[in-house]
Amino acid sequence: MKPDPAATLRRSNRSGSPVATTVPPVASRLRLAAAAMLVAGLGAAGWLRLFGDLGQEASTTFERTRVQEMQLERMGGKFAVEAARFTQWFDSLWSGEKLPVTILVCAVVGSAFLWWIAGLAAVDVGDEEARDRRRTGGDAVTPDGDGHHGHDGGDGGDGGDGGGD
Repeated sequence: MKPDPAATLRRSNRSGSPVATTVPPVASRLRLAAAAMLVAGLGAAGWLRLFGDLGQEASTTFERTRVQEMQLERMGGKFAVEAARFTQWFDSLWSGEKLPVTILVCAVVGSAFLWWIAGLAAVDVGDEEARDRRRTGGDAVTPDGDGHHGHDGGDGGDGGDGGGD
């Protein structure tokens, strides 16, 4: 199977000449899935915002009175009260005016995660230069200029016999 020309990247090898590499099909598919997730999430959030009946709140939500919270605290402690508040807040995200925003945030976070995973899948594990670029955030600059990170393969760089005296 011929590589997709759109999935070809340009980068420089150690001598500075450009080298064409292809993105693995897994990375391309993950990026396509990330884009599809983002478009679907934007579409769903927009459709709900425009045409959804957002005035209704979930019928199961209720406001606890202070007396109910005190009873809950006596039975389960402060943690039970905070857990009940968190559950009520989380349930409110999936109904009413907050639903389109919740869907949009989930789509953006999910697609960003897939895009990040695709970036990891696109890097060749054996490509030392690409790993260095990812670590440094740009061009791999080495201290000694020969592509190695200052390690000469010797005994630790002290020039002695390793005895420590």
